[in-house]
Amino acid sequence: MIRRILFILAFILPLAASAQVYNQWPTQQSSFSYEIAPATPAAVQAKSSAGVITSVQCFNILSTPVYVKLFNATSVTLGSTSATLQFMCPGNTAGAGFVISFPLQLYFSTGIEYAVTGGISNTDNTAITANSVIINIGYN
Repeated sequence: MIRRILFILAFILPLAASAQVYNQWPTQQSSFSYEIAPATPAAVQAKSSAGVITSVQCFNILSTPVYVKLFNATSVTLGSTSATLQFMCPGNTAGAGFVISFPLQLYFSTGIEYAVTGGISNTDNTAITANSVIINIGYN
């Protein structure tokens, strides 16, 4: 039994010492779009051509949740353009929110636009209280 263990160790240890790791996340540099959401929702263009979203951060000091809507577009009309993806940013007057990084980036084939609204509908344009929500979008 001991001979078998020594034999296995003699083969495994040299192999393990020279092994390469292929599943590590690469270092990634991103540009950022930062906004303090206005009372009247407005779409913000982060990138006017195809790109990827690497992170989304939202911080909310309202007592109710708000909704971060992402659009795969270069022109958005809030109230009629449907969001490609959306996140709920929880509300709390002491501050609440989320931070999401996407190691497998979200690809947008047309452009990257976003908005913050007070309703959950994909085409919502409900106003929120000004200067109460911070949104950061990381993209390449």
